[in-house]
Amino acid sequence: MAFVLGCGGESASTPTDSRPEMKGTASDSGGATPSGRCQFPRLRLAYLPWLPKGQPVPEPSRERFEGYAQLDWHDGMSYVLLWRVNETLGGPGELAPSLPNGAEGYLYAGSSDEDVAQWAIVWGDARADGCNQTTLSLYSPTLTKQEGKQEILGLASTLTESP
Repeated sequence: MAFVLGCGGESASTPTDSRPEMKGTASDSGGATPSGRCQFPRLRLAYLPWLPKGQPVPEPSRERFEGYAQLDWHDGMSYVLLWRVNETLGGPGELAPSLPNGAEGYLYAGSSDEDVAQWAIVWGDARADGCNQTTLSLYSPTLTKQEGKQEILGLASTLTESP
């Protein structure tokens, strides 16, 4: 996987795929739960950019590897990812909306020169699972960079804690 800044440095324990990379680098700092596993994010999205207004957000696919746990929503080549990971935090990006628990987040742009939506928000969010951040990422070739920036900030501002 091409991971987002601070969200999955390439290592033997993390898979790779052709997803676009985000600006910045990160290295795995290890140390999730004693089993080496992060808990899945306990956050709920209010919408997805490709769903008609008011349509409920479907259940995501779930993926767990040593050091991270990810929720994944897809529509063709577009996707939204929400994950917990234990990584070295990257340098500051643009300030983004806080998580419901007050964790501060930073917005990062993708490294591509193409005018496509490729954004991530990384929150320093240490929890009892031993993982230190929560990340939301959006990629959509059907949205411009500016439209994607507005969408990811909108997604982040509507996140709520799952019951």
